[in-house]
Amino acid sequence: MSTPDTRNPNPPPPEMVCVTLQRPPHFWRFACDLNQAGDLLERLAHLADNEDSDLSWDDAETIASQVLAHRHHDRTEDTPSYDR
Repeated sequence: MSTPDTRNPNPPPPEMVCVTLQRPPHFWRFACDLNQAGDLLERLAHLADNEDSDLSWDDAETIASQVLAHRHHDRTEDTPSYDR
């Protein structure tokens, strides 16, 4: 007799980080899998460092702080699961 397969055939999707920033006339939206937050932070730095990009270092810092707040579980308040 074989053991039944108890694996979930439909695993939950990975938790997503989604951050938006609006500084008229620009609207920035960044989203990634929680496990890829480090890659997102590297991309932010690359954009902020690029003179042809309209994303400033101040904007990148604001977005990065939101990504990190979502990533760390020891924060004092819950982060909503929807777009912030």
